[in-house]
Amino acid sequence: MRKIIQICEGYYDCHSRLAALCNDGTLWVLDYDTEDWENLPDIPQDEEIEEAETVKETEAIKEPTFDWDAIIRDQTLLRTRDEYKAVALFNSGDPGYPINGVIYFDEEVEYHSWALSGRFYDDDEDNPFDIVGYWTDSEETNNE
Repeated sequence: MRKIIQICEGYYDCHSRLAALCNDGTLWVLDYDTEDWENLPDIPQDEEIEEAETVKETEAIKEPTFDWDAIIRDQTLLRTRDEYKAVALFNSGDPGYPINGVIYFDEEVEYHSWALSGRFYDDDEDNPFDIVGYWTDSEETNNE
């Protein structure tokens, strides 16, 4: 009988995905909108990949603009491009959008994820949900 030896959850495009590694070496995935597990194909290991092929050019990688470890640890209030409060709750380790948290709208709270750059979508277009800085209360700002 196949047994799960490791299980993890991730988010892609704001949707949950569950992956399970089994004792027979197979990897299974369950998407948020399906009821059946999908067996992922084996990765061929017949040729060794050169290290240079697996590393992106450093110029193309956006450097983080925030100290996410400290922000998450301290539950620091952040500001979105449209002047809403946001809180980063955890780093999922997802390669695209690892920062997970919430945005506080007028009467509701929504869950979102961001790239390390703070972008809601990691491209060159500004988005209202981009993290652009730290939250400061207007009273504190006026007193400085």
